[in-house]
Amino acid sequence: MEECRRIHPKMQFCGDPPNAILDLPEDLLNYVLSILRENPVPPPELSIRKWSESLPVLAPHGIIPLLYWLLKELPEPLRPPAEIMEKMDYAFLMQTVRAVREERQVRDIVAAFEEEGVRILALKGFALARMVYPDPATRPGADLDLLALPEQMPLARTILENIGYDCAVKMFDTQEKLYKDEYFVHKKHLRYFRKIELHWQLHSFLGIRQEARTEELFDRAIKVETESLIFEALDPVDSFIHKAINNAYGHDEEMRLGWIYDITLLARKLKAPDDWELLQKRCVEWRARFAVELSIEMARAWLGLKLPQGFDDFSTWPQPTDSEANGWSKLITRHHRFLTLLSLRMPPCTGVMERVRLLARLVFPLRDKVCRDFPPPHDLLFPLSYVYRWWHWVEKLTRTNPNQRSLAQRRKGAKS
Repeated sequence: MEECRRIHPKMQFCGDPPNAILDLPEDLLNYVLSILRENPVPPPELSIRKWSESLPVLAPHGIIPLLYWLLKELPEPLRPPAEIMEKMDYAFLMQTVRAVREERQVRDIVAAFEEEGVRILALKGFALARMVYPDPATRPGADLDLLALPEQMPLARTILENIGYDCAVKMFDTQEKLYKDEYFVHKKHLRYFRKIELHWQLHSFLGIRQEARTEELFDRAIKVETESLIFEALDPVDSFIHKAINNAYGHDEEMRLGWIYDITLLARKLKAPDDWELLQKRCVEWRARFAVELSIEMARAWLGLKLPQGFDDFSTWPQPTDSEANGWSKLITRHHRFLTLLSLRMPPCTGVMERVRLLARLVFPLRDKVCRDFPPPHDLLFPLSYVYRWWHWVEKLTRTNPNQRSLAQRRKGAKS
């Protein structure tokens, strides 16, 4: 963690409280990491109560189905107690059911888009589960993230609506630079179908302007085949950078071990030297040089990732641009400095009047959007949604950063 914080001092893990995983008994945490590293050590001698208490801490990290998959192939002396294995088995079976439903859902979506001659790319969890994981059930996900070409967004929305999905807030039609996606839910199968995030761009931090255009991502896309589905996804290098950006830009205050494992598996898929040279070049173009370094250092520290010779020293990598360096310094403090957060959302070289307009839109988003993100108790009380939003900002800006706790304090708490 200390090496990772050299790059990103505000980064912390998910959980309640945040960084809860760092308070697990040290021998238990080392055991979990040894399984993920596929270099297992014998489990610690803990009571069933201690083992059971650890599962809710590990669950937010999305790794319990993966741990079960890895553990079930190990001899009995290297496994946790049978009672704990049964609980993990149940989590794996539940995720298997979700993965089957998810694949059926995507199969229908892909078929509808193919019928209209429109390309769509699968992003993040769904794609990674089928690109690099041993079984789709070992990589849980929340939403289905899809990418469309900007000029085809209206048609893509219509296709989804024609097969039963509803888009409550048509963000693309506003032509606001601040937004990047639209949300869809299935009107009949809300319980079983995942929510869809239909993107036309990958992130909304406009102050860090990347050179990679959506059209280029489609040009480099690959086809992924399963037993029942063929779909398109970002190529491994683009997937790696997108995942690194997502980790560092969007979820740096709620990092998960599962996302670090994503990076580890994607890194193993890259071929040396060609893919690694492309990664070096593209991460600078994406303004994601720091994000890639952070993700790799975390995978090294937590999961023992080894880089190919010649690519394991970041001092030899191309250096980030000045604009990325400036943007990165803002990214790692944005949750505690309101003006910094606002500046990250402003496109470079924007005129004064446009900045004022975008600032007003940030403070007062579209009514439908703010009500979706912060639902009011009644439609007539929609102004409360704005109050909830502003209070959420104040709470984040004034919250004590859990990273301020010293490593010694964490170890003391874990031992007690």
